[in-house]
Formats: sequence, C-alpha cells, structure tokens
Amino acid sequence: MRIHEINMSNAEAFKRVFDRHIEVGATAADVDTYLTDNLPASVVRSSMIHTTFLELAQEPSPTFGCGRGSAGLILDFDNEARLKSLRAGSWSFDCL
Repeated sequence: MRIHEINMSNAEAFKRVFDRHIEVGATAADVDTYLTDNLPASVVRSSMIHTTFLELAQEPSPTFGCGRGSAGLILDFDNEARLKSLRAGSWSFDCL
C-alpha cells in the first residue's frame, strides 16, 4: 500500500472516532475542547478563517509540482463558528 493510502486510511479512522464524540453543528469551542483533550501532541493544527486543518501525517505530495503534502482532517465552520463539515483529506500549501 502506498504511503498516501495508509495516511488517508488513518485519517478516516480518526474521523470515525471524532464523529462519535462531536456532531455537525457543535460550537468551535466544543470542537476545540475535544481536540485539546484528545489529539496526540504530534498533530499540527492550522486554522484559516472558517477552516481548520489537522495534520495527522506528512508525506511527499501526490500532486505533481507540490513539495511536502499533509494528510488529516479538514474541519469547516459556518459564520456562527459551528462545525459545518468534517472530512479526511490531503493538502499541500507549497505547490508551484
């Protein structure tokens, strides 16, 4: 199995655990409390205006022209700071 497939499988497994504890519509504060209490110290959190990225693994990017890639969970929040969606995914911020 390729590294990317393993990392995505691990992200999906973490999402299933997360889904058992936090539902869509939860406040950002509730999500933050859960993550603070339950995330391994190695997980990197990055936030933008309405999106939080939880980097569970680093990998060579599967996208040509990109450097280091990340795999993990992507949390989207609405304008009222409530969880709108959560998905396993991959991203890279250093593409050409």
